[in-house]
Amino acid sequence: MAKILMVDDDVHFAKVIARCLSQEGHTVQTAADGAQALRLIREFSPDLLVLDVALPLVTGVQLGAQTHLPILFLSGRDLERVEHLNRPNVRFLKKPADLDEIMQETRTLLAQNL
Repeated sequence: MAKILMVDDDVHFAKVIARCLSQEGHTVQTAADGAQALRLIREFSPDLLVLDVALPLVTGVQLGAQTHLPILFLSGRDLERVEHLNRPNVRFLKKPADLDEIMQETRTLLAQNL
């Protein structure tokens, strides 16, 4: 299965999503800020990023611009800030997103990119 990095400053939300992804057989790491995410991208070499847009230290927008990895952006606002990253391996969902929808989007991105 895939290696996924879940990045959100809402630690509870990140753990819920990570647990669901793990139950599908994926190896999941979590980060609470963009700086930690940058370190984990180098060390963990994920196949997919699930990112909040508004992260402390390094934003999801900045992370997305620094990588060509598939990305699922999740945000309660600010999705227009990442629309310039509209490429085939980037998807966007507005929070609160349905858990089934998040899982389906991750499956779609992984199927397109693995």
